[in-house]
Amino acid sequence: SGSAAPRQQESSSSSAIVDIARSQIAIMNEGVAILKEGVAIEKDPEFQKLRKGYWKFYSDKKNPRSGKECQVLYGSLTGAIIFAGPSSTFNGATMTFMGQDIPQPSSLEKIRVDLTQDADPPQNISALNFVSPDSPGIGRLTFQLSNASEMVKTMEDNYSVKVSMDGKEILKTSYKDGNKAREFLQQCLAGRQPINP
Repeated sequence: SGSAAPRQQESSSSSAIVDIARSQIAIMNEGVAILKEGVAIEKDPEFQKLRKGYWKFYSDKKNPRSGKECQVLYGSLTGAIIFAGPSSTFNGATMTFMGQDIPQPSSLEKIRVDLTQDADPPQNISALNFVSPDSPGIGRLTFQLSNASEMVKTMEDNYSVKVSMDGKEILKTSYKDGNKAREFLQQCLAGRQPINP
């Protein structure tokens, strides 16, 4: 399948990965807010939006044509998925999952998990596991992808993922309407002023 399978680059500088992880704090906080909305009353419009799942789009506000800081987030009741391209301190691409059952270590850790994407067989790969201090209760897993263009090319319109650690499922979520997120990232990464779908 064309799933956005992470390509492991163990030789990459872990500090660069930490930089991109830290640069995602704001967007992750958005995801935390999305997850916390899941406890809202069913009639609440925000809850309805969350139940259906929705995309949010981010780009470099100071220099929209930089091709940097291009990120998309999909939030739903089952978790959040973030795809991020290069930033001012990191030249790669990442995929981050957020969820309440993801481990919440006291400091950033590199761990191994079993990642099952769509109907593909599970892959045992490494990820960065951390929690933002200003949003306790939500764990994050960040995977380094091969590069931004490959990330965009392999994004599908509909995607499902399951993450397990030591045989225990820690996240099961999905997204839909991925084509509009891919289109946004293509425009943003190319330095063209992206239009929020």
